[in-house]
Amino acid sequence: MRKSCLVGFLQGKVKASTVILWRKARFSVVCEKDPLTKKLVPAEMKTTFFQEQRGDWLNLVRPRGYLTSRLLFHGMPLYVVNTHLNLGEQGYRRRQVEELTRHCQVLGEEGSVVVCGDFNVTPESEEIQLLCSRAGVRDALEEKCCVEPTWSSRNPLTHGVLREGDHRCDFIFYRGLGGVGGHRMVNRRCRLDRPFWGQTWLSDHFGIVLDLVLEPLMT
Repeated sequence: MRKSCLVGFLQGKVKASTVILWRKARFSVVCEKDPLTKKLVPAEMKTTFFQEQRGDWLNLVRPRGYLTSRLLFHGMPLYVVNTHLNLGEQGYRRRQVEELTRHCQVLGEEGSVVVCGDFNVTPESEEIQLLCSRAGVRDALEEKCCVEPTWSSRNPLTHGVLREGDHRCDFIFYRGLGGVGGHRMVNRRCRLDRPFWGQTWLSDHFGIVLDLVLEPLMT
């Protein structure tokens, strides 16, 4: 078998997960009152699995879903959502996008929202158009004229997996950042697009880094 991320995953050497990291100096974590002690404790991140798990046999190994974190920026709520959608038939993936859209709509009523992840579709796809129109989110990378592919034949971990041309299938969306006072997208760049420690590639996807400067709301 060819060396690929898929082979490594099936052999147990590659782990799949979604994570959200933040700088404690810039953001604080929303706290909740413990029902037993009545003390305020940090609210944990919430993992939600999609109700729709059909259409991708990899879901038999680990279900797909999204991770949500509630942060505070100068007292204003900021929700960060990280997701990984189905690879395969569009109909099942669309149902996952509909679930994600409803989730973002609810979050958007409470604060600003940033949604990112591997959507396994291109920017022109029906799923992306649905999310943007119904959830009211905007593609930050498109606004910064990002043309770099995140799925590329230049990455040897993609070889023998999918017969697709180079394309961008990873996204960063945002909604309502004016509610935190304002924002500026100052830079975006591609990462993980070359091997580390000799010939070690860290992922079958290239990463995209977006520098987003938030400004506190002045009252």
